[in-house]
Amino acid sequence: MLITIQSSSYECVRPGIYTAEFCGLVTCETANGKAYRWQFTITDGEYKDKPISELSDANSPATPKNKTGRFLAAIGKAELKAGVQVDPDSYVGKRYMVFCEQKEGGGSKITTFSQL
Repeated sequence: MLITIQSSSYECVRPGIYTAEFCGLVTCETANGKAYRWQFTITDGEYKDKPISELSDANSPATPKNKTGRFLAAIGKAELKAGVQVDPDSYVGKRYMVFCEQKEGGGSKITTFSQL
């Protein structure tokens, strides 16, 4: 029996800068507890229509010093400071420049993004 390994929808993209559409923020469980999955779809170039995502901690509140706080400020073009409120759902469908860098051990991760 011959079986072909298919590509996964969450295969890594090369480190770089991509134009992508924000698809939403989903709460999920990981080995480290609750997390948010920040979901984007690349809109141009070699990886057009490829989904990319990044996790941030959902066990602790968002702060100016953690990834969840930084990502909330980035999604809403808001100032990164205590008291700022952002509703990620209101940014679904908006386009961003998404910055991906090399992960230790291979692959890539979203480090930040900026609304176009």
